[in-house]
Amino acid sequence: MAKFGRNFKGNFEETRSFLNDLVLNTYSTSSKEEEIIKEFDQVKHWFSVYEIYSIIGSNRLSISISLFEYKGEISLDIVGSGGSQAIFFKINTWGEENAVGNLIYYIDKYIGDLYRDKSME
Repeated sequence: MAKFGRNFKGNFEETRSFLNDLVLNTYSTSSKEEEIIKEFDQVKHWFSVYEIYSIIGSNRLSISISLFEYKGEISLDIVGSGGSQAIFFKINTWGEENAVGNLIYYIDKYIGDLYRDKSME
């Protein structure tokens, strides 16, 4: 299993849209399997699951994204799972690690651009 997390200041809808487009446009084999969007008082939450084909692992795997926003503070977590070919135990996680790793570069660039834009105001 591969995982990634970041906390930063941002806009919930813009970040949700960016992440959705990022996964769907980064992997030609990606599909959104399901998403849940909820809001409680001032807390917004988005949970989405994608499935992609991993050439590295020669199998399909899932990418799950959880996004919380409270008063402009964003908490993002991504988990890649299901990329093993073994029956009783995991023999490789290459596909999961590669899939999540490919997203990290673009997410960190997105977050960096948010802070650069604010410093120029």
